[in-house]
Amino acid sequence: MAKVKKNSEFGSIYEEYFGRALLILPFISTLFSEYLMFPECFVYSFYVLFTAIALYFFSGKKYVLAAIFMILGGSTYQVSVIVCAIYALLYILIEGNYVLNIKMLVRGLIVSFSCLFVGLLNYESTKLMQFLGVMTDNPKPISSVGVLDSIAGVIRLFWDFLKNGIGLLPVPFINLLVVIVITLLLIISRKKENERVFTFLFAGIVMFLLALAIPLIQSKAPRVIYTLYAALGCMAFLGYVQLGARVKKYAQAVTMIAVIVQIFSCQQIAINHYISNTQDLACAEAVLNKIDNYEEINGVTVDEIAVCVDDESFNYYENVYYTLDQINERTSRNVAYSLLEYTNNLKNSADDNNFVNTEETNGTPYGRRFKKSSMSGNKVRKKYFKDMNWDHFDVDEQVVIDGNTAYWCIY
Repeated sequence: MAKVKKNSEFGSIYEEYFGRALLILPFISTLFSEYLMFPECFVYSFYVLFTAIALYFFSGKKYVLAAIFMILGGSTYQVSVIVCAIYALLYILIEGNYVLNIKMLVRGLIVSFSCLFVGLLNYESTKLMQFLGVMTDNPKPISSVGVLDSIAGVIRLFWDFLKNGIGLLPVPFINLLVVIVITLLLIISRKKENERVFTFLFAGIVMFLLALAIPLIQSKAPRVIYTLYAALGCMAFLGYVQLGARVKKYAQAVTMIAVIVQIFSCQQIAINHYISNTQDLACAEAVLNKIDNYEEINGVTVDEIAVCVDDESFNYYENVYYTLDQINERTSRNVAYSLLEYTNNLKNSADDNNFVNTEETNGTPYGRRFKKSSMSGNKVRKKYFKDMNWDHFDVDEQVVIDGNTAYWCIY
């Protein structure tokens, strides 16, 4: 870090923190917020830690330790290898005084392919463990679409990122504006140093290509493609630290706008998440109340849940606007059984008198009330909800209880 500070020649702490804002851009971005949608987000934090340690050892030329922690990061979550490659390239460029040469090129290629190899090793080892029966989940398959279709897909993805952060930014073209402004300011500041401008542009292209490597062959989930913000932040940082004092203030203005937009959008995602969760809980509580009433009237214990969806079911609520992939998706539509168990446990924990005391729960109020029915969603749909579709929640029509099983059709 000391070497980065020395080479970047920040004129003040004020300037330095604008640079830092660019470097942490991926971790305050809207796409990164998808990690917060999962209960296992704590585990994901370890890959960030391992990647940071790997980069620390890389900057100290302790390459064996850097490789070990890069492998640990890649084994925790494969996207870490892309993060590691992008930030390692930035360090190489700063250490080389921003001008590309053969040594820097070779070193960059070694680092990039080493990181990608760790990602490939992770994928193949996962397939091997699945084959040996060590794990039961299948790894995400490599895309089976044609090469041209894959390339066209990532080009559209990249354009959507530049245009509006793939639908998550309210200010259009703010990401593109950052790229254009930093590039033009660098050309103005270094108009007699074509090597620096070329290196900046070449490095930016390579960083974005690395960020698009996984989407090209596999997942386009926000938790994977947030590396586009790593490429954007590192490219902008690379240009920012080379700007002359007279034009730096313009880069700072654009940087501030971009960061504020990200923070605002993340706040809106969080608000929309609460809205979606509230509606999910309300639906689950209504279903549980119907089950409770049925049990009280009929003297039958409902202990199985079967779920299906209607033909017009959407993954998001109508009044939830900040959505992408699993960002703010409806819990009820995707894991209705888990939602019912969670809501039931909330009710139990709020009521000291409603206390489940079984062998499984060791006398705690958080035992499982239901089990999943073996009936498939298609059979449930055909038997109980054939040709029925809704545009709103209706517990009377969408929940049918037959014997010891509750059948729930998600609108």
